[in-house]
Amino acid sequence: MTATTGDDPPAVLGQSVAMPDGVEPDLMATLAAELERQLIAQGGKGIADVIGVYVDPLDVTAVADDARLEWVYNNKGDYNLDGFVTVSDLTPIGIHFDKDSSSPDWAAASCADGTNDGYITVGDITPIGQNFDSGVTNYVVEADVMGDDTWVPVANIPRANGGPGPDTDWLHYSELITNGAYAQYFRVYAGPEASPLVPIEIDPTAFWVNLTAAPTSGVEPVHVDFDVHIDNGAPPYAIHMEFGDGDVYDDTAPSIGHYEVEHTYVAGEWTASVAVTDNDAEEKTDEIDISVEAWGGGNPLMNPGFWVTYEMEEGANYGAHSAIALVDGRPMMIYTRDDADNIEFAMANVAKPESLSDWTQYTLDSGEHRGGTLDIAEVQGVPCVVYENTLDQDIWFGAAHHANPAHDLDWWIHEPDIMGFREPQLAALDDGAEEDPILVYRTAGAVRFARSLVDGGLPTTGGTEPPSGEWHVVDIASGNQYEYPRVAVFGGFPAIAFQEKSGGFNSLEYGYTETLTPDLPEDWTIYTVDDEEKNSGLGIVLTAVDGLPAIGYRDILYAGPDYLKYAWADTAIPGPGDWTSVIVRQEEEVHVGMNLSMVGYDKLPILCYINTSTQPSPGLEISYPNVDPPVNEAFDHALIAPAEGFFINEQTNMILLGDGTPVILYRTSEGLKFAYFEDIQL
Repeated sequence: MTATTGDDPPAVLGQSVAMPDGVEPDLMATLAAELERQLIAQGGKGIADVIGVYVDPLDVTAVADDARLEWVYNNKGDYNLDGFVTVSDLTPIGIHFDKDSSSPDWAAASCADGTNDGYITVGDITPIGQNFDSGVTNYVVEADVMGDDTWVPVANIPRANGGPGPDTDWLHYSELITNGAYAQYFRVYAGPEASPLVPIEIDPTAFWVNLTAAPTSGVEPVHVDFDVHIDNGAPPYAIHMEFGDGDVYDDTAPSIGHYEVEHTYVAGEWTASVAVTDNDAEEKTDEIDISVEAWGGGNPLMNPGFWVTYEMEEGANYGAHSAIALVDGRPMMIYTRDDADNIEFAMANVAKPESLSDWTQYTLDSGEHRGGTLDIAEVQGVPCVVYENTLDQDIWFGAAHHANPAHDLDWWIHEPDIMGFREPQLAALDDGAEEDPILVYRTAGAVRFARSLVDGGLPTTGGTEPPSGEWHVVDIASGNQYEYPRVAVFGGFPAIAFQEKSGGFNSLEYGYTETLTPDLPEDWTIYTVDDEEKNSGLGIVLTAVDGLPAIGYRDILYAGPDYLKYAWADTAIPGPGDWTSVIVRQEEEVHVGMNLSMVGYDKLPILCYINTSTQPSPGLEISYPNVDPPVNEAFDHALIAPAEGFFINEQTNMILLGDGTPVILYRTSEGLKFAYFEDIQL
């Protein structure tokens, strides 16, 4: 290692590290040593590059005949915003070390929060290591003018065009594209200057029709969403579609705009066509090819065509954090809205919601800085929720007045504990008289458990101090740093799982109690389930599979592969020897199994995640054992929702509906999506 302390300036692989004023030399040496260690493990180089990656989100607004495109510079690890990821990006970490989102200068400090967790720590070195030497000097703007997936470069935007954005020092871009209002789609990526540029030229008065589809290929059955775009001409319009397989669709469009049509294809090569006739009898046509492969059989869970997906919310601002649960026999969910700091709530009106029309949606809490980790559970037959104030890091608890809360006035919402806590999780504990809400969350140096003290109802006002307090809290693990606390109930008693960080070696821990009032630390038994790798217990999911405790989690071996793992117990209240842990999947490059969720299905686990071993992520994936009981790497894997631009470091969520149907709630660059499994007979 070349990073040193004392009189020698720190260095990384021979490159000197600057010593900013006011920063302890030992701290800079520690940061330099960690970066060098990561780079050596990666062969002395980064493993990702921003070049060619499309910016996300990209906001497009029509301005008369033009279009304004806005995005934020995002070269992961470039904390000093000079366009390149180098050793000099350690300096902002050193300057802002130990600051968090409550710091008064967070707008400046947040540029060094590469992990987006609201803290500046050693962990923010990882994005530097992953993207080392990645550089941005120019952005290329491409347009798909007719919406037929023909992309042409229309502008080069120098990196230097960016300036400070609202509430942050990150570079913000706001560029006007001439005639951009007449283009159907835009995308922007970092790369060398494109040449030649193609100006957008279109007759704004001509009657035209454009047919697009997504997806245009896949394994049967393929559910295709068509978009018929009509502009100009004389309304109303007659729409006639032929899907190529003998089915047709006819409708009337009262005005110009986009009209959505759905169709499901079996194996074959198909050409879908549309003919639109306006009120002057002028006809415009368009067509698109659809290619569908035959399904070779096997586990239907692994067939993307058996997963029916629709959008709950449109846009990238919804669902950075989300949770879903079955309440009163129906799915209900809670999720964040980033552009407004809102907590949103959605309640299905039927047991199996098959479209957006089956839901009631509204803003639950519009207070400032609402968001962060959240959860939802059924307690006493009503939905209860928990979430964070991301500025003060308070925990907020909400309980509905009844099983069908139609708006925010149907809720009690309060703070059950004081500031400084994160990652709340929620469950229901039956004490023999009624169900009570229980919580687990982490503090700066403890895992904390809270249970309701209210008899004959739910907490409505908060407080943890007797005699009027509604919650009892206890630190059940303390003395180290902790992540990913999770809570569940097995055998009628509370259980927890979490990651413990100790001396650079992180382990997966499990805890249980055999009392319904575990108010003292000694009421809990806590032990290690897995510390095989250096960083065990990442992204924990704790749930029941076949009625018994089960944990999905990630392991990272810094100089080797990443592991997605599954552990299960053979009894409801397991001791250290009652667990079996197997490897679900391993990858030589980071990160496999990000944003993990899990549910028990037919006595075995479905694990759902975003695989970021390649960038951009290939999409939403699931794994399911092909033997019972599971053994190492004896799992089938499937790409359920292939897409570029999936967000990482966010959540996926899984539950079973009342009839046993698995469902997935997940976020994409397009919006928050809901998918349910349907075993279609081909």
